[in-house]
Order: sequence, then structure tokens, then C-alpha cells
Amino acid sequence: MGFDLTMDNLHDLADGAALLGTGGGGDPYIGRLLVEEQLRRTGRPVRVVSAEALADDALVVATAMMGAPTIFVEKLPSPQPAVAALRALERHVGRTVDAVMPIECGGLNSMMPFVVAAQLGLPVVDADGMGRAFPELQMVTWNVLGISGSPMGIASDHGETSVLETVQNERMEWLARGLTIRMGGAAYTANFLMDAATVRRTAVPGTLSLALKIGVALRRARIDHRDPFAVLTQTLADTFYSHGRTLFRGKVIDVDRKTVEGFTRGQVTLVGLDDRDDQMIITYQNEHLIARHNGRVAAIVPDLICTLNSETGQPVNTEALAYGQRITVYGISTPEIMRTDAALKCFGPTAFGLNERYVPIEQLAAAAEAESLTQASQ
Repeated sequence: MGFDLTMDNLHDLADGAALLGTGGGGDPYIGRLLVEEQLRRTGRPVRVVSAEALADDALVVATAMMGAPTIFVEKLPSPQPAVAALRALERHVGRTVDAVMPIECGGLNSMMPFVVAAQLGLPVVDADGMGRAFPELQMVTWNVLGISGSPMGIASDHGETSVLETVQNERMEWLARGLTIRMGGAAYTANFLMDAATVRRTAVPGTLSLALKIGVALRRARIDHRDPFAVLTQTLADTFYSHGRTLFRGKVIDVDRKTVEGFTRGQVTLVGLDDRDDQMIITYQNEHLIARHNGRVAAIVPDLICTLNSETGQPVNTEALAYGQRITVYGISTPEIMRTDAALKCFGPTAFGLNERYVPIEQLAAAAEAESLTQASQ
């Protein structure tokens, strides 16, 4: 199973990836433009394949950009350094790769493997290590299951490359973050080198296909004048991300946003359109981490918290949130591979310094509905 990425379906894939980016991962519009440029230049599509379609010993690497999403708004990425990071890694290990894949299926980084693949004529594997977007390199299922991210190739816009070999993935993140800051706040990476058999065992499967499916569904909903959120809930129902629901509808009244230590950090406050005392506050570090509705947790990482235009269903990233926007906050459950105890230690609430414990979004929703029914009956 697989599909060809062409000009005809690129917009849909980018829109779906923007939603899976949970507010972060970088603006996929920028990534989409990079892919469009390469598709026009080469005149050929990029093949997306499942890991099952590759030989067990086929060599696969994750390619991405690293840095605060706000950087990419002011400093547009370039396609060449992404290849330079991969080539630096290949020289180091003495072998060329057979396929690339996204480290995260959300946001700009869903597009970067296509930028590389289009230039080199490689396939892209329909899987990733996050099932969404996370701000740090070690926050992947591969790390949870014992896969080393190094050696890691990293490149800048200025022709500089480096290869990192580290004893643990957390050190890789720390060192690469420092290099990224000194490379101007944005860098290009190639890491988590593994064979296809390992990808099949450790990655979140089918996430690029899912992004495309979501993008198509939202586009058709707009054309048919259907409720995009009802369509989204229906689309997710038969996937690994089976539970989707609207958490809040309101207006942005405050955005606190800072670029600190290579991350975009802050929070956004929304109020109900008819009741200013009805509030939702979302805290983020590149991506949305926790949504509190009138002080009560409505969704928490690693479940997905998405901010969407209330009329069109178009995703709105953290760097694009602004006063006065009408936003619908939509929550999505993560696959079970991301809900194990080991996974939650890697990218659950405690990994971000949150005091709240992880409760699946469907359980939080059931508890909120039960409380609402109890109050209504009194």
C-alpha cells in the first residue's frame, strides 16, 4: 500500500499535517511551498510507501528541521541543507539510505522528508516517531523502545555540517539544541537511522496516510458546506486516533508567546462568545500541552489539542494565534503505542513539568458529561 504525492494532493496532506501538529511542528504552509518547488523542478511525484513494502534490511532515516516555530516565520527554510545533513550522516556511517521518513507527522516536519526525497529520488515511509508533533528529539516511540537517535547529522543554512554521537537520546537533544541556537535558531537534521524491520516494530504507522485523509475530509466539508468538526469526528472514528471531539468554541482574548532556549513557549486564553466567564486556557511548548476549561483539565499531552478556525476548520498554529480570532479547540486521542507507562515517561505530562497526571481524553470527556448531567438534574 502507498500513494504518490503530487501537486494535486499536496495541499490536503499539508492541511491534515497541520492539524496533527497540535499547534506546533512549524507552519506546514512553508514546508508545502518547499515541496512544491521540488516537485516542479524534478517533474516527478514522491512515492509514499509502508514500512512493510521495504526489505527488512533497507536503511531508513528520519529527516526534519529543528528550532522554534516562530523562527521559520521570519527565516524561510532552504531545501539544500536538509540534504546536506543526510549526506553528512551517510559519510559517517559509510552507507547510503534507502528511504526517509518524518520524525513527526505534524506541521512543517511532515513536509521535510518530501523535500529531501524529491531531490534524491527516494521514497518516504508512511510512519513517524511521534504520531503528532513534540518539541524535543527524544520524545519519540523509537526512544521509548530503545532505539538510539545517533549518530545524527545536522546542518545550517550557512553550509556548516556536524555529526553528533551521544550516549543517550536526551543528550542528543541537548547538544543539538545548542547547535541549532548557534546556527541561527533553525537547523536541519537526519537521525534515528534504522532498518525497515525496526521501523515496523517501533514507529507509529500510517500517519502520512492519516494526514492526507484528514485534509481531504476537511476540504470536502468546506465545499459541501458541512460542519467540519462533525466530519472530522466521523473521519477519525475508524482510525488509530478513534476519539475526536470539540472541547471549546470561543474567541482569543490573550496570547502570551516567547521564544526561549530554542522553543516557543506560552499560553492562549479563550472566552465563550456568549459568556466571558466561560474560559479555556491552553499552555504550549511549540505544541499545545494542556487545555484547562474553567480550571478543569479538558485534554493533556500526549493526546492532541488542536486549535482550528471555527468557520472553516483550518488549523491555526501557535505562532499564528492572535487576539479576536474565533477558534474551536478540538481534542483527539493518541494511539495506544503512545499511552504505555514507558511512553508517558518520555512524552507525557511529567516530561514537560506539568503537575497534572495523564487521563485519556475520552475519560475526561465522560467525567465532564456526567458532572454536567448531575448539575442539570439538581
